[in-house]
Amino acid sequence: MSAVRHCYSPDAPQTERLAAYLEEKEARVERRKAFARRHAGETVVQLALNIPGRIKDSALLRRLLASGMSEFALRFPQLTECALTNASAGPSALFAAAEAPQSVKEKTAELEALHPWSRLFDFDVYDAGGKTVSLASRHGMGRTCFVCSRPAALCMREKSHSAEDVAQSVTDRLARFAAYETAFTVSAAARRAGALALRAALYEVGLQPKPGLVDPAHSGSHEDMDFFTFQRSAAAISSFFPRFFAAGEWIADDPAFLLAVLRLIGLEAEEAMYEATGHINTHKGLIFSLGLVLGAAGEVSAAQREAFDELDEKTFIKNVLDKTAELGRLTLTDFTGRPSEETPGMRAHRDYGLTGIRGEAAAGFPAIETPLLALCSLPEADLDARRLLEALFEIMSELDDTTLVRRGGIEALAAVKRCARDLLQSGALRQASWRDAVHTVDREFVARRLSPGGAADCLSVMLFLIWLAREQ
Repeated sequence: MSAVRHCYSPDAPQTERLAAYLEEKEARVERRKAFARRHAGETVVQLALNIPGRIKDSALLRRLLASGMSEFALRFPQLTECALTNASAGPSALFAAAEAPQSVKEKTAELEALHPWSRLFDFDVYDAGGKTVSLASRHGMGRTCFVCSRPAALCMREKSHSAEDVAQSVTDRLARFAAYETAFTVSAAARRAGALALRAALYEVGLQPKPGLVDPAHSGSHEDMDFFTFQRSAAAISSFFPRFFAAGEWIADDPAFLLAVLRLIGLEAEEAMYEATGHINTHKGLIFSLGLVLGAAGEVSAAQREAFDELDEKTFIKNVLDKTAELGRLTLTDFTGRPSEETPGMRAHRDYGLTGIRGEAAAGFPAIETPLLALCSLPEADLDARRLLEALFEIMSELDDTTLVRRGGIEALAAVKRCARDLLQSGALRQASWRDAVHTVDREFVARRLSPGGAADCLSVMLFLIWLAREQ
C-alpha cells in the first residue's frame, strides 16, 4: 500500500482546482450514463464519498471507498457489474443490480445509517429511466449533520457550524477509519518493523544490570512490577507496533492527521497494556515514543520505495528522526489550555517548564544522537550488554526524564544526570569491572526510588532505528 498521494495539487490556484473538480464531476455523470446504457432495465447505484475540503483523492480515501463497496456487495450478492474509477474529484464506484430501485434505495439508506463510516458514504440510486430514487418523504429531512445529530439540511440552512467544524468532524472520522484499518491490513514491511520494535523493547528489559530499572534479576525501584510483568506487557502491545508503521505508510505530508491516527492506535495499545498488567504502567512512555518513530519510519520507508531510493543507514535514520520531530512538535500543544489528563509530564512542565519526552521527540531525540552514531556502524555481535549500558548512561546524562522528577523532584533529575556523566567520564564502564560500577549506581537509585524510565524508552528507540536502517 502506497502512502497518501494527492491526484491533483492542493496547492494549485483555486480556480484551477475548481475547474478540474467540475470537469471530473461532469465526466462522472457521463460514465454513469454510459454504464446505465450497458445495463438497460437494471437499477444503477453510484457510490462516492462525502469529503469536504480540497483533497478528494488519496490512498486512504480509496481504502474507505473499498470498504463501502464491500459492504454494499454483501447486501447485493446478485450484482451484475461493478466499476471503480479513481479521479481528482475522488474515487467512485458504479453498481448494476437486478432488483427494484425502491428496494435498493432502502438497503443503501440502511447502510448509510448503520455502517461505522456511513456518514462519509454517498449512495445515489437511479431507476431504469435514469431518474434519482429518493426516500426523503419517508425519512424526514434526510441524513444527519456531520457535527451534531440534527438533520444535515437543517444545520446547513441555519449555518449552525463553521466550515472548520465540519472539516474537523470529517478528519476525526477519517482518523478513526485509518486506525481501524491498520488492525486488518498491514504490509510485510510494517510487520517486519513491528517485529524489530518488539525486539527493541525486549532487549531493553532484558538488559542487566540496570540502575533502578526492571531487569531479569530484580525489579529495581519498582515494587509493583517485575521482569514478567514487562514480558506480559510487551506481548500485549506487540500487535500495535506494525499498525503505527502502517499508518505512516498510508499518510504522507500531513503530520497533524498522522498524529491523530497514531494517538488512536496508541490509546488502544495502552488499554491492552493495562489489561495485561492489572493496570500497571509498564510501557506507556514507550508506546508514545515508539509510536511516533514507527509512524515516521513508515512514511519515510514508503516514500523511499516509491522513489526507488537507496539511502545509507545514517541518512535513513536522519530522515526518520526529522519526520518524528514534525510529529513531536505537534504534541507540544498538549501543554497549552486545560490538559485532559494530569500526567507526570504535564506536572513537570507546569512546575519546572520541562517538556519531557514530548520535547525530546520534538527535537528529534537528541539524547540518543551520541550513542546512536557510535553503535549504528557496529556489527550485531558487538551490540553487547556493556555497550548498551554505556548507551543508556549517555542518554541518562542528557535526557530531561520526567519519570525521575515524579519520583524524586527536580533535584533527582540533576543528580542522575550528574551521576551518569561522572560514570562515563571515569571510564568505569570500559573496565572489566563495569558490572560492579553499575551495581553501585543501582543500589543508590533503588535506595532513593529512582528509575530512569524515559531513558530506557529512548534506548529502545535507538535500537529500533539501528535495526530498521540496516534492513532498508
